[in-house]
Amino acid sequence: MGTAWAIAKLAVDDEPLLEAISAASIPNLRYFESQQLAGLAWAFAKLAIVDNTLLSSISSAALNIIGELSALSLSRTVWAFATILFEAEPLM
Repeated sequence: MGTAWAIAKLAVDDEPLLEAISAASIPNLRYFESQQLAGLAWAFAKLAIVDNTLLSSISSAALNIIGELSALSLSRTVWAFATILFEAEPLM
């Protein structure tokens, strides 16, 4: 998650690296904390990258820990989804 955040913060357009981050993250999202889920969603939204598989996986992972989500993490995740017009109905 930290790498994706840094790439987005610096506005680096490195699609192969982001695809690799997505592929590596998806099977491990169940281990992410709410801040990490939100940060990953934010990074892809900031770069205007719609990775439906990743975003659906983030939504599912967030739903699994919904009771542990801070208001800040939830609002950042929802902001990210809204920014790139990704519909995560159960989460939204």
